[in-house]
Amino acid sequence: HYHDDHVAGMPLLRDVEAVHGARARLSTGAVEGPAAEALVSLAVEGGFDLVVVGNRGMDRAAWIPGASIPERVSNRASGSVLIVDTMHGQEPGWSRVLVATDGTPSAQAGVGVAHHLSGLVGAEMTVATVNAGRRTGGRILHPLLRRFPGASGVVLPGSPTNALCDLAESRSYDLVVLGSRGMAGPRRPWGSLPVRVAHRA
Repeated sequence: HYHDDHVAGMPLLRDVEAVHGARARLSTGAVEGPAAEALVSLAVEGGFDLVVVGNRGMDRAAWIPGASIPERVSNRASGSVLIVDTMHGQEPGWSRVLVATDGTPSAQAGVGVAHHLSGLVGAEMTVATVNAGRRTGGRILHPLLRRFPGASGVVLPGSPTNALCDLAESRSYDLVVLGSRGMAGPRRPWGSLPVRVAHRA
């Protein structure tokens, strides 16, 4: 929990410990400062592998780059970030995972992460490539499907953002995994593919 006032945050932290402390190894603490910056700093200082944030503010901030806490965290974090749907009452748990690749090293790393997560929770995994054409899409997907035999593959036409979000919604995927390419450094004004998908998905 990250709060400008340590004292104000303590009752919330005690509630979290009471509800979840018996099911998971848990440590809590209050940190001063803006939430996104505090999370990113703590993740580095503590050597955490994954930062988890809710998606609150993503809908309002779609056209204002960096306006939401989850977007600022995902842009600045040096490790993986999981943006969880906390706004639509979705129950926890993943049974179908969608991961996108364009064949770049960042995207291929995303496929590896998606496979690892799918194995941990027993989820089905679909690997998608967008706007690559059938032949190029096949060259991208076939090595991955040989490497991860339980996965299915699909080549999608059209805009990557629309195609991935439409597929995620139409087939009820619980989790969309994307590499971090374009998350840091110079970006187009409307953001990278991971940012655009995170706002819409």
